[in-house]
Amino acid sequence: MFTLAEVLDLAIQIEKNGQLFYLNAMESAADPQLKALLAWMAEEEQNHRAWFEQWRRRPELVTGNPLVEEMTSEVLGDLLGRRTFSLEQVDLKALACSDQMLAAALEFERDTVLFYEILIGFVTDKQVLDQIPRILAEERNHIDQLLARQAAGT
Repeated sequence: MFTLAEVLDLAIQIEKNGQLFYLNAMESAADPQLKALLAWMAEEEQNHRAWFEQWRRRPELVTGNPLVEEMTSEVLGDLLGRRTFSLEQVDLKALACSDQMLAAALEFERDTVLFYEILIGFVTDKQVLDQIPRILAEERNHIDQLLARQAAGT
């Protein structure tokens, strides 16, 4: 179902979707502090996307053992099959308040963390393994920032 190249493409798309969501949410936010948080998160997603795009261009990481690619495909298909990792279906205009926007963002960030936690199990390159936990930490920080904002009553 998924080759490693397809997994990387999915990671790139996840980050792109997050960036676009935060940029669009920023336009609809009235609170300057919320706008600043959303702008920061959009920039973080752009940085993650750029890193995955750089990784995707490394041919030794996207072509390899067909057995590993088949296993990756099956396991990821089973684990991720019901998750879309997409914020495209979220209509920001339909969200009644900032709380609903934050809830949508939290769901997306949690799905992203799950995806990267699973992805670690399929990576053998040390350089890449050193970077994914950093990205995971940043995604978890996004969750913390969103939860703090939610707790503050937006």
